[in-house]
Amino acid sequence: MLWQNGCVADRSSLSHPRRRLGLVTTEISQRDLRNDSGAILRAVESGEDFVVTRNGTALAELRPLRRRRFVAKSELRAAARQWAPIDAAAFRADVDKVLVQRLDRDGDA
Repeated sequence: MLWQNGCVADRSSLSHPRRRLGLVTTEISQRDLRNDSGAILRAVESGEDFVVTRNGTALAELRPLRRRRFVAKSELRAAARQWAPIDAAAFRADVDKVLVQRLDRDGDA
């Protein structure tokens, strides 16, 4: 277990690229969560993920909330200018190849 006495025991693991991407989680016991909740929540606030265990069995995941970010219309327009143009006729032909579009329930167009 990496979490010991209110801190991560192996600090070198925090700089690991997978941890920075949130791909590696630290296991903590239910007792650690109860006793060190303040320190654990500060770690969560800074981006750390935890798996809470009881008797060695994983029970829950504790991770930061993903906050919605407002994107201004001007930023969206600027990004859209870099996208490849869409040929409407070719797009429609591709959709028609995959989907069967019918006007009634019996399939008669």
